[in-house]
Amino acid sequence: NEPLAIGGFTTIEKVYHYEPIPAELEEDYHQYVLGAQANVWTEYIRTSDHVEYMVYPRALALAETVWSNPENKDWERFQEKLKYQYHLLDARDVNYHVAPPAGLKQGLTLSDEIELSLSTPYEGAKIFYTTDGSDPDASSTEYTGPFTINLAEDEVQVNAVTITSTGKASPVVNGSYKKSALVESVKPLKVDAGLQVLMYQKAYSTVTRIEGEPNSTYIASKVALPENQPDQFGLIFQGFINVPADGIYTFYTTSDDGSAISIGDQLVVNNDGPHGAEERMGEIALKAGYHPFQLRYFEGGGGESLKAHISGPNMAKQEIPSEMLGY
Repeated sequence: NEPLAIGGFTTIEKVYHYEPIPAELEEDYHQYVLGAQANVWTEYIRTSDHVEYMVYPRALALAETVWSNPENKDWERFQEKLKYQYHLLDARDVNYHVAPPAGLKQGLTLSDEIELSLSTPYEGAKIFYTTDGSDPDASSTEYTGPFTINLAEDEVQVNAVTITSTGKASPVVNGSYKKSALVESVKPLKVDAGLQVLMYQKAYSTVTRIEGEPNSTYIASKVALPENQPDQFGLIFQGFINVPADGIYTFYTTSDDGSAISIGDQLVVNNDGPHGAEERMGEIALKAGYHPFQLRYFEGGGGESLKAHISGPNMAKQEIPSEMLGY
């Protein structure tokens, strides 16, 4: 529900965590990084109100970033400070972006019920939500505290909106929740370390078109781009992933351009299409053991990047470890 923008959707949190000095830059050269700037590409912007919407409050996050030492940055503290900045933006009638309520996602559970908690960073703002798939407004149910939804019979979609004390409304955000059964693991006859990678030297605009006879194949120890590759190409990483325990696992890809992760015959992460580096995630309930794993990726030209992460029961978000992968 956000306006089309060059490079995709950049959250204020992503701007805040931006570091102008690259980690790989030698310390002797840090003195030559004098500051940072933010550019607004206006191909899709027709009015000054739209410019303000794209700039604020992202500009506040950039200011905090370039005026602060990295060790002094604190995202939670910055959010508290933003409450006072929103009053100033309101006083100046700035058409800033109102963040939707936090707390919703595309969620799986192994139980019949799930409790949801929503939040907003704006003083005096109210959250309204629906559970029937309709778009919420000020006449919908007002959020007053954590609530429980029943998933015993069917999937439930929750839609929510923030409305500030001055009447500004956020985009509607949604989360879909369903009870899921654990996917059975498989028992491969033989598993070697790494993943088999198929390289296709061709132009693509979607991962679904990567098929046929590859130009080359190789074995990779983890999900990563090869050092030498053409300007336009497609990759298929395939093999198995060995998860240590029963439970719900979250997979993530951050890619430029498109990527997708499938476990068995189920698409878990859909990060397809031409775009800059963007992260997408998805969940799946897995039994401990091996599961067929496939990651598809294409690079359509320009910059390229690919990272794959996992989190799960007693497992913090991390790059998919090489010891979990096999073929």
